[in-house]
Amino acid sequence: MPTPVPHYNFAKLPNVTSDRPLWDEKHEGGVAVSQDKIAGPGPHHVPMPPASWWPIIAAAANAAVTMSFMLGFGGGEFDPDALKLQMMVQGPLALIFLGTLLAWVKEDATHR
Repeated sequence: MPTPVPHYNFAKLPNVTSDRPLWDEKHEGGVAVSQDKIAGPGPHHVPMPPASWWPIIAAAANAAVTMSFMLGFGGGEFDPDALKLQMMVQGPLALIFLGTLLAWVKEDATHR
């Protein structure tokens, strides 16, 4: 492996014609599998998505929504005020979380 390690998995996309090519080669007398045959002609790389802040922001929003379930715990009994507090906090936090997920999905992959 080169150092630093490349950010892609394969230098060339493998072209596999069997679900078990190495088994076929070893046990069933299949054609020997060579890297050139599997990868095909020409150098090309599998495109990787660019770096993004949205996963981290979505994780923080998810943690905030999850922690908001502990707000106003009624001491083991039903407390309508605690329920109102939870709803007032959880609603906007859930919308923020869903907004970060939507922004992450809509992010332009060619942006960077």
